[in-house]
Formats: sequence, C-alpha cells, structure tokens
Amino acid sequence: MPNILANLMLAIWPVVTVILFRRLPLPQALTISFVTGFLILPPPPAVFDFPLLPPLDKHSIPALSALIMAFATYGLRKSVLPDTALGKLLMLTFILSPIATVITNAEPVRWGDVLHLPGLMVTDALALTLTQILIFIPFVLARQYLIEAASQRLVLVVLMWAGFVYSFPALLETRLSPQLNIWIYGYFQHDFVQTMRFGGWRPTVFLYHGIWLSFFGMMALTAAAALFKFERKHWLLYGALTLWLGVSLVLYKSLGAMLFALLLVPVVLVFGVRAQLKVAALLALLAIGYPVLKGVDLVPTERLLAGAASIDPDRAASLDFRFNNEDMLLERAYEKPLFGWGSWGRNLIYN
Repeated sequence: MPNILANLMLAIWPVVTVILFRRLPLPQALTISFVTGFLILPPPPAVFDFPLLPPLDKHSIPALSALIMAFATYGLRKSVLPDTALGKLLMLTFILSPIATVITNAEPVRWGDVLHLPGLMVTDALALTLTQILIFIPFVLARQYLIEAASQRLVLVVLMWAGFVYSFPALLETRLSPQLNIWIYGYFQHDFVQTMRFGGWRPTVFLYHGIWLSFFGMMALTAAAALFKFERKHWLLYGALTLWLGVSLVLYKSLGAMLFALLLVPVVLVFGVRAQLKVAALLALLAIGYPVLKGVDLVPTERLLAGAASIDPDRAASLDFRFNNEDMLLERAYEKPLFGWGSWGRNLIYN
C-alpha cells in the first residue's frame, strides 16, 4: 500500500502548480507542471477516491490544478470546443458517450455462481463522464495556450531535458532492478515479473509500467532529434543528447518503444514537415483501426511472431500471449460494439 509520502505528494501538487504559475511564463508553467507531475508523482493505486467522483491520481490532479490556474490567471483565449463541426462532434461524443454506455449496461454480469458484477447506475454515468473530461483537459489547455511555434518548441525542449534527467534513475534501476517506487512510496506499482527483460531489468521509476517509461524515453529521443535537425546553433548539444537518449532507450529494454524510435527518428531527421504529418496521420489511423483489422484477421500475426522470435523467443511468447488475449477480449467487445461494457471490469473475461 502507498505510504504517507505518496499521499502527501498528491496532496501538495496543487501548491506546486500554483508556485510554477506564479514564477514562470504560462507555457513553461503548463508544460513543466504536466511533465513533472507525470514523472515524479506516485502511480495508482496511490489515489484519492471520493464518492461519485473519478479517482484523483497523478494524471487528474495536475490536469485540474493547471486548468484552475490557467483559467484563473489568463482566462480563455478561444472556445474550449474545436473550431470545426466534426471536431465538436468527436469531442462531445468522447465526453458524453458514457451516458449511452450506462443506459445499455443496466443488467448485472455473472460469471458462474461466484462473481457478480453490478449493473451500471446514474452515478456511474456521472463518474465516467467526469473521467472523460479529465482525460480531455490537457488537450484543451494545449489548444488554448500552446499553439504558437515558440510554445511547441518549448514542449520539445521540456520533453528532451526531462527524458535526460529521468534517464539517471532509470539507468540506476536497470542495474539494481526497479526499486525506487518501493523505497520512496512504499509499494511496487505492477507485476515485478514483467520487469525482467533480455537477461536484465527493465526500469519503471515512478511510472505505472516499464512500457510507459520506455515510450516516454522514445518521445524524449524524438524531441531531441527534432531539435538537432532544426536548431543548428546548438547542434552539438542536441546531437549528444539524441545519442544519450537513444542508448538509454535501448537499455530500457522495451522492444515496442525501440521499434517506434527506429521509425520515428529517421522520419524526423530526413522528412519534411508535410511528410511527417502524413506519417503521423497514418500511425493514428493504424492505432484506431487496429482492433477492426485484428477482428477481420488482417493483422499478420504469424509474421509478427516470427519476427519477434528472431530477436528473442521470450518476446515472441509475450507477443503471442498478447495476441491471444486480444482475440478473446475483441470477441467479448463485439457483444456490445457501440458503447462497450462500462466500468467494474465488465468487459473482461473471468474463469
């Protein structure tokens, strides 16, 4: 269980946010408060769970704190809703869809004579809708206050330096095993078996899983590569940081993040902006369409497994396990294809 320090860190983060907004320009305060909170606050199960509200954790507390400070100090620069009709429709669908989920999940779910999952109620509609709003807050704040080129460059700089600083505790854990969250916050945040990779340790630090840390490292590496390409004045510094973050990412031992980096870093270094946007759109379409493609057997799972096996048999076994679970969960999801199963783990399969 989380110790007192874990709860204290969550409780004082609004104060930290106030200090940042009082002492730094808005774009810096906003970016640093989000990135720093993501990296150093304790992950679930360290949460404040109040009745009728979604859990307040390392994601929602920085978001709410930044929202209040930004709106109170600087006000609204533009509408909270997107400019286009399609954008408004997508945003409102994302936020309000839990209402339809609750309406279509009033019945309880039973698994044998032991497990009984309750049907969803009006209070669940409220909590789930609030959860969707909390997820959307960072996007709204970025659209309000980080639309200038200088602000977007700042995001790259913060990601790069945060990845560099975070690499030191992460590399420590690659040597000692993931222990920092245990030493500081009193608990381990996931399954310790999943930290063993390629004959060594995969670091976690204060994130929820080693995959999260690896993907953050991949983002920091991509940011450094972009700055190396466009900031010719400090090319040596940015080149050195790109190299450091690249080596660190390999030592984080997450194959998926490394494959993404092998794709994205050359795209950033070689392609122009228009080509980069096309690649980003393609990746977004693949992410959104993957469940559909998987459901109609258009994902070449056997070839992917063979490729993973050529790198490491354990990774192939892990990927095969994931594919099998995806198939079962997709079959379950297709029973409620429009609005899903809702909360309480009703979408899962129990034995």
